[in-house]
Amino acid sequence: VNKMESLINTIKVRKADITDLDIIIANNIEMARETENKTLDKSTISHGVEEVLHNANLGWYYLAEIDGHNAGQLMITREWSDWRNGYFWWIQSVFV
Repeated sequence: VNKMESLINTIKVRKADITDLDIIIANNIEMARETENKTLDKSTISHGVEEVLHNANLGWYYLAEIDGHNAGQLMITREWSDWRNGYFWWIQSVFV
């Protein structure tokens, strides 16, 4: 088994739930710092993430784990297109 096959076999992707609140908050804070040199208000980001985790109409998160350790995340939101009479999924808040 080569290293790539071994790595692929150990990555688990799952839908996040409320028990993942703290890791998603930490990832978002770090992502804003790394990508935009911004410091997010922890209270605001905490409430924002919690709203998404409690209301799938706002979006949902997926987490990637390697051997039970957080390896990344993304959030999916939907946008209605009147031109196409359907939803589009937007992938955002990607952090690895």
